[in-house]
Amino acid sequence: MKKQLIALLLIISACNLLAKNKIIVNPSFEVTTSGIYNITKIEIKRNETRLHVHCTFLPKWWIKFSKKIFIRDSNTDQKLYPTAILGGEFEKEIYMPASGDSTFILVFPKLNKTVTHIDYGEDDKTIIFRLSLDPKNRKVQTVAAIPSTIQQWIDAELVKAKIKKLVDYKSPDFFSRDTARVIGYIKGYDRRLGFSTGMIHASNELTNEDFPVVVNIREDGRFEASIPMNYPKYTYVSFKNEYVRFYIEPGQTLSIILSWDEFLTADRLRNISYRFNDVQFNGPSAQINKELLAVIPNKPDYKNLQTNVQKQFPADFKAGQMASWKESEERIEQDLQDKNFSEQTKTILRNEIIISNAAYFFDYIMKRNYAARTDTTGNQVVKAPVDSTYYDFLHKVPLNDQTILISSNFSTFINRFEYSNPFFNATRNISPQVRKPFNQYLFIELGLQPSAKDLEYFEFKDDLNKRLNKGMDITEQDSLLKELNKKAEEFFKKYSKYTDQYNKKYPEDSQNFQTAMALRVWNAKDSVLENYYKLQPNVVQEIAKVRSLKFLFNKLMIGKKDDSRTFLTSLEKGITNSFLMQESEIMFQKSYPGVPKAAYDLPEGEGADIFRKIIDQHKGKMLFVDFWATTCGPCISSIKHNKLTRAKYKEDKDFDFIFITSENESPLPRYNEFIKEQELAKTYRLSSDDFRHLRQLFKFNGIPRYVLINKEGKVLNDDFPMHNLEHELKKLVALN
Repeated sequence: MKKQLIALLLIISACNLLAKNKIIVNPSFEVTTSGIYNITKIEIKRNETRLHVHCTFLPKWWIKFSKKIFIRDSNTDQKLYPTAILGGEFEKEIYMPASGDSTFILVFPKLNKTVTHIDYGEDDKTIIFRLSLDPKNRKVQTVAAIPSTIQQWIDAELVKAKIKKLVDYKSPDFFSRDTARVIGYIKGYDRRLGFSTGMIHASNELTNEDFPVVVNIREDGRFEASIPMNYPKYTYVSFKNEYVRFYIEPGQTLSIILSWDEFLTADRLRNISYRFNDVQFNGPSAQINKELLAVIPNKPDYKNLQTNVQKQFPADFKAGQMASWKESEERIEQDLQDKNFSEQTKTILRNEIIISNAAYFFDYIMKRNYAARTDTTGNQVVKAPVDSTYYDFLHKVPLNDQTILISSNFSTFINRFEYSNPFFNATRNISPQVRKPFNQYLFIELGLQPSAKDLEYFEFKDDLNKRLNKGMDITEQDSLLKELNKKAEEFFKKYSKYTDQYNKKYPEDSQNFQTAMALRVWNAKDSVLENYYKLQPNVVQEIAKVRSLKFLFNKLMIGKKDDSRTFLTSLEKGITNSFLMQESEIMFQKSYPGVPKAAYDLPEGEGADIFRKIIDQHKGKMLFVDFWATTCGPCISSIKHNKLTRAKYKEDKDFDFIFITSENESPLPRYNEFIKEQELAKTYRLSSDDFRHLRQLFKFNGIPRYVLINKEGKVLNDDFPMHNLEHELKKLVALN
């Protein structure tokens, strides 16, 4: 009897102990923002609560547990902070093993018995929402289906599309000014994930204009956006700093179905630009998108580009890269042999390799130019001249094939092409010949005799121009140009007494000055194309000409409508593509409307509402608005450069400086440090969603971007030249 009583007491004691200790294995939760942290077990004991946190991350990468980690009652928001950690230390880097998996135990104070769900997070951010404390509610791996209501919406939107057939790449219809629509759904989306928009960095490479498009996400996970287009494009949409590539044509609608689980996978694989695979497409271009998803073309290795710049002479770099290029082409052809892909897909994949490699060749030169200017070690590699044969790679590029515009890398390629060294060197010293040259007036008309020093100056100038056209060491080039400027200054100072009579007899034709300059620039570039690059006229060169109009009309020849028309008429003689002709005419009409440009009101919309909340706080002042980021080098440089100017006008009653950035692009510690260092008083650090709306409002993909607002809150200039701030301020002060 006594033994039975002892056994009964032991059973009762064990039951009481179990009743006081609750264990939840693989607890269910509603949504998580992290692909790294997973709660595998929760132990609720008499005096404490333990969370088993399983971490899956990159081998040899580190994680860190802060003492600001918390668990929170999902219903009352009451927080508990950890008292201990098992398997690691707080505030110290913990490196992941070769397996990439580790489990840690976080110890918290005891939870109240009434708590049914908890959140897990750190600082002010929740990572996992509503972990269930019911042992019966375990996490179940399921494949989320698309709700029927959302599928019906997608089907209805696809039916509405204006164009339901693919374009013939060889037809004139390749170019078409129209709008395309991207619609879709993110399986597992939840507003608590912290974002309600995405972004498509749309642009028109023909005219060098940006049209960033905000992708609005509804609470149920649906998203949609309309994209202005001029030709088919292989581009991307970004959500939560992840990029999903897609192909679309003007007038079409494309649906894209994504899964939040794959965003979590991308979160874990932070060492790579993650390529989404779990994507479903529907619409006329769905098959092309599926095929593009199935092949990963080899792209140039940008990780080693800076090393190559420092260690490889141009000829060696070219030889190695041409071999890699050939290998990439052979691999893609081998891949295509095994697949029954459409001709459109094959064209896109081949062009991706061609354009990305060509851009890489230009990027090598661009980076070595900078390296040569900043080198203090005497590195002869970065100072070696570039032979004209280096640019032979352009002969592999189908420059007269409009399909290269589709490439996701075309924007980079055309930018590098139009600003390449041979073009730049051939045009940097061009002066207009709109009147008799000064030296002819002196030594022919007046009959003066040039001195030996004068002849030395002329010979030096001619010789330098010839050498610039052939290519030379960038450091030597800068040195010789400084010497040329010094000689020119001495020459004009010597004959300054003849300047007034020369100007009276041959007054400068200001109406034709800029026109003559611009035409001579393009004559020189056409000559470089033929004689240096050894290329025939092509559509890429024509696109470069049309792109140049943006700067010419809106910066160089503001208000000079007749001069611009004269220039455009001459330029168009060298443009054979009819659509490019139309684009150039549209740019002209936009730049020189019938009614003179004036300050304009902000258009209605979410972006304008966000912007007004900022500028309305500073009514009655002219505002210089700077869109910037701590992660943007040119932004930082500009702000530092203008620090003294801002200080000079700090107390001015008519002007103020406003700085707007985003949480994502300006991490808080560096942001706080920088605004204090630069004494930026009126700064606004917006959510990424709000900042995207402002990008769309003022049509900019890249930063810095500057906007000038007048005292009435109207936009005076939506692309203000901040580099010339001191000069512009003096003009504005005079007006006030």
